[in-house]
Amino acid sequence: MTEPPQTPPGPKPPPRSVEGWGIGLALGSGIGVSIGVALDNLGVGIAIGMAIGLAFALAFGAAKKPPIEEQQSGAPTPEDPPPHA
Repeated sequence: MTEPPQTPPGPKPPPRSVEGWGIGLALGSGIGVSIGVALDNLGVGIAIGMAIGLAFALAFGAAKKPPIEEQQSGAPTPEDPPPHA
């Protein structure tokens, strides 16, 4: 008999590249609306803001610490105490 495929115990966390998208695009749209009002062209301002927001999103996603599973096994982490002599 075949065994059913095993599923992980909990929901899978999102990839690291997706984690900063919400805050990045929110900041970008706010900046874009401000630029659009200043230039008296809201459409161009929002488009520029989305480009800026995309840059923020990628930066925030790259700045996240990798999960424990992605770290090399046996490598010291910043939380590990220093070895005693």
